[in-house]
Amino acid sequence: MCDYKLSKYDRPLKKTEKILLVSREIFNKIFDEKYFRVLVSQDRDGLSKSYYYYILDFYKNVGLIEDNALVSVTVIPFVIENDKIVLDKALLSVTKNGLILIDLNSDKYKCDSCPLKAECKYGLKNVASQLKIKPKGRSLNEIWDNLISQLTKKVINKVVMLPIP
Repeated sequence: MCDYKLSKYDRPLKKTEKILLVSREIFNKIFDEKYFRVLVSQDRDGLSKSYYYYILDFYKNVGLIEDNALVSVTVIPFVIENDKIVLDKALLSVTKNGLILIDLNSDKYKCDSCPLKAECKYGLKNVASQLKIKPKGRSLNEIWDNLISQLTKKVINKVVMLPIP
């Protein structure tokens, strides 16, 4: 079961490619409606000026926005379990075609009765081609799970430094 979201954005896209590891709390904050609106749009959309810039600063500090442009990024959340860092089964990917959020820990949709199958398949192909990964599986959920697992292995092998906020 999962939660899936595909959104268009009107911010410019910066060609800097990054893979970010963030805490699950920060990852969940990105899903918040007001935060998400600021991420995908340069319009304030009814938010006060100070709140809009507060949220914008949050994204700049996380590394999702640079010079008012979205960064071509893949974000993977982590949780701490028994003094160990565990990468969670979720990701956010900013591609040239849109912003893709997938959370395999959610109970929102089940593959057999999911109304977003076509969008999900499109998002999967988009993310896999951008990350140069060929995931395997029978259901879309299994394929996403395999993609996230492969990406996790790829990231762990390249982690050199994590900035401390």
